[in-house]
Amino acid sequence: MFKNVEPDWLAESQQEDQWILTLKAPANLDYFRGHFTDTPVLPGVVQIHWAIRQAQLRFAAPQQVARLEVVKFQQLLRPEEQVQLVFGPLVNNKLSFSYQQGERRFSSGRIQFVEHSE
Repeated sequence: MFKNVEPDWLAESQQEDQWILTLKAPANLDYFRGHFTDTPVLPGVVQIHWAIRQAQLRFAAPQQVARLEVVKFQQLLRPEEQVQLVFGPLVNNKLSFSYQQGERRFSSGRIQFVEHSE
């Protein structure tokens, strides 16, 4: 069972409706185990999961995701890499996100959440 599944959250700031979270993916993160042995890489599904979770915490986004849109993985995110998760605002239950380091983009996309039912 995975136990060490959170990155090191180093800083956070908000610019208008957008959040910027600085994080580091420590080498001992369970998600690196077996993905890949010689060159560990943070799985894309984990990056998406972290973006979803942070949106739920900061925007009260719904628990369920309807679909992912325009998701791209441009660079491999490796152990000890320090990046910024930039996301928001939540508009019409859609959230844009990206993992980046200055101009260097690791991944990006849009998450559409299931609409709240009254």
